[in-house]
Amino acid sequence: MTDCNANSAKPDGLCIDAGESVNDRFSDKFGGLIIVQATGGIVASNLKERNLNIVYPDNKSTIVDMNSSFDRQEFYKWAAQMDATVFQTHLLYFKNQFLIYDNSSLTKAKRRFLVVGKDEEGVMHHYVVYLYSENTLKDATKKLLNLLRLEEILKILLLSLI
Repeated sequence: MTDCNANSAKPDGLCIDAGESVNDRFSDKFGGLIIVQATGGIVASNLKERNLNIVYPDNKSTIVDMNSSFDRQEFYKWAAQMDATVFQTHLLYFKNQFLIYDNSSLTKAKRRFLVVGKDEEGVMHHYVVYLYSENTLKDATKKLLNLLRLEEILKILLLSLI
């Protein structure tokens, strides 16, 4: 969001709600793209990989690079057709790798995270976690990863700041 005041805040980066554009301005400051499908599934993409796979109702699929304006237009059409909810976000941990740099923000704040991961039996779990204590982004991410490991969410696919 553009600020913390709910009365004036607007989505920052691409935001689509149930297929309807809320903000169609793609931002290069976010590393992650989250898709919540109308069926309830969550898909995350690391935008730096430039390989978002979208699947159409007829089961045909294509790879889009969201950094390409042509591919982005195709994605917008797909999201509308699929009634998808989409938003850009900071991607902090993906495929068992930290994506936070040592020079990340030193600002301490309360943090909210979206976590998507699999347990040891391959069951997918989705969590929204709110850390009430104020932490830097890197410290908050480390604390949350330690907590999730205690909860046996062994394969964390996505850790995103929301």
